[in-house]
Amino acid sequence: MTGHPDADDARDVSYDPERGCYSVEFDPTRDAPSVEIIVAMSTIEDRRTDDIEPLYEVIDPDALDMVFRRGSEVTAERNGRLLFAFNGREVVVYGDGRIDISLTDAEIERERHGESGHDESVSTESSSESTSSKGDSESTASENDDT
Repeated sequence: MTGHPDADDARDVSYDPERGCYSVEFDPTRDAPSVEIIVAMSTIEDRRTDDIEPLYEVIDPDALDMVFRRGSEVTAERNGRLLFAFNGREVVVYGDGRIDISLTDAEIERERHGESGHDESVSTESSSESTSSKGDSESTASENDDT
């Protein structure tokens, strides 16, 4: 692991309105996704990392890190991904070094009513390139959610 995250270790988390999720990049050769998830969650929710639900209550952090560590015998394939629910959000960890974190139900409801519930410190960007690089299955899922 890369150490214990602190609220001062805020990551560059972006919100993509087209995909309706937050994203953070990590380096699979040196960063532990378990740490990146907690730090990103604290950035998104503007809370201390100590105030975030412990990750081990929903998934084994050591196993998660091992699966996405480059050079490990059990490393996820380049296009591998793992999806799980955590802290009221859907989290998807990709083998290429990206973590997507969904909006909460309350945030989705605010979006439907035209209210912005996104923390101003979290940058907003449109990433059509990253959407297309992840395949058609995510695009189809997003299109189905709109109906």
